[in-house]
Amino acid sequence: MEERLEQPLLRQKPTIYFVNSMSDLFHEDIPNTFLDRVFSVIERTPHHTYQILTKRSERMLNYFAGQVVPSNIWLGVSISEIWNSKN
Repeated sequence: MEERLEQPLLRQKPTIYFVNSMSDLFHEDIPNTFLDRVFSVIERTPHHTYQILTKRSERMLNYFAGQVVPSNIWLGVSISEIWNSKN
C-alpha cells in the first residue's frame, strides 16, 4: 500500500481509483498519520475520483469530524449480512 501512495500524483489523465479494494482504509490498525497522507494525495489530485468503502463507518465519521471531505471522494459503507435460507 505504501509504495502506491504517490502514484496518483504522477498520473495526469483523470482516473477513478478504488482505494484499498481488498482491505479497509479505516481498519483500526491503520494510524491516522497514514490516513492523513492518503487524504493529502487525494486533495492534491482533484482531477481524479476516489472510491472508498469501509465496514468501519464510526471510525470514518470520527476521522472526518470537523473537516471538509474533498469533493473528489465517493465515500460508502459496506454491510455484510449472513443469509439464512429459513429467512
